[in-house]
Amino acid sequence: MPDIMKTFMRCALCPGICVTFCPIYMGTHIRASSPNNLARLGLKHLKGYEGYDPALWLCTGCRECEYNCPVSNSLWDAIRISRGRKVRIEYVKTEIVSLGGKGSSLLIISSNELKGSSLEFLKRFYDIHWLNSDTIYEAYWSGGNVQLDLYGFSYIAVDDLDVIYALPSEWREKVIYPIQVLDMLGYRNVLRSKGYVLHIPCKVPVKDKKLLIEVSTKVLGKPTSILNKCIGGGGGLPERHPEVARELAYSTVGENERDYLIVTFCSRAKSHLLSIGYQVKTPFDLVEGEMS
Repeated sequence: MPDIMKTFMRCALCPGICVTFCPIYMGTHIRASSPNNLARLGLKHLKGYEGYDPALWLCTGCRECEYNCPVSNSLWDAIRISRGRKVRIEYVKTEIVSLGGKGSSLLIISSNELKGSSLEFLKRFYDIHWLNSDTIYEAYWSGGNVQLDLYGFSYIAVDDLDVIYALPSEWREKVIYPIQVLDMLGYRNVLRSKGYVLHIPCKVPVKDKKLLIEVSTKVLGKPTSILNKCIGGGGGLPERHPEVARELAYSTVGENERDYLIVTFCSRAKSHLLSIGYQVKTPFDLVEGEMS
């Protein structure tokens, strides 16, 4: 658990070395959203000043400020914890639902329950379980802790990357992405007749990005373009500041991409982009007839 007062102080005293790497600030030019200004607002919030809590939700937790900080200051975590100072959720007990099937056990962590032909197809190969990530999402990004028992599953596929850091640390390295499930099932060049934009969410760890581009090209076909930027779909931003999330998506994705299918690895990004008029699917949506 970081000392959030010291974390905020380091950023507040910094002239803004990481500012140009912040997708919210660069996409919307809202002064309060720059990392060093968020830290100053966070300090005032901790000292009891009213009215600064909403500003702390001007962050999606993409961690670009931390990655580009000379001292790797974890501002995103300090912001997340500070959000829960008024109403703190200490832990969330989650329920894992069995969807049936046979073979190795596959746990899908997503905000969307797998249904239809995609579920029936995967049940031929896996004993499918589903964990609704909505409760985890709200608790984690509101500063709470999440307790999960993930033992006993052969594979854990996360379709909601916004909760990946809420998982127990010993499990984060064992998580796979849905596109990797399709790769293991032998899917190849699924979208060969369709142009698509590949969206790699900001929550994807740097070490995984190249791997996911390679696997996606093999499974789906070569993308028309690759969108490797934050589109404002997570961290509670669409719920607390929908207009900011919408502006960020428009400035990042662009208007021309409305004519293309966007394939994203995160169900939060999918829901956000769908709500503002883009065509979006996740890899699990592309199984057995879901393209129709």
